[in-house]
Amino acid sequence: MEKKKLFPTTMGTAQGGIISPTLANITLDGLEKRIKSKYWSNKKGTIGVRYNKQKVNFVRYADDFIVTGDSPEILLEIKNMINEFLKERGLSLSD
Repeated sequence: MEKKKLFPTTMGTAQGGIISPTLANITLDGLEKRIKSKYWSNKKGTIGVRYNKQKVNFVRYADDFIVTGDSPEILLEIKNMINEFLKERGLSLSD
């Protein structure tokens, strides 16, 4: 809507729109947990402490995220996990 006139869209949300970060965060909710469940574990005998088994990190900011890892093989596995996660939501990564 602009100047009280409606301009309907046929697809999605405009990139850079004010709602975009909120929608992205709703969609990405659970991705970090899925990645950490495979690449992080609890240290034996330590309650509440997480150990990064393979130096994998995930950071989200607004509607962006970045994943780092200590080998190309691990990052390829994670990319496939992310694609699977997004596919369940009708989305995909852009090459």
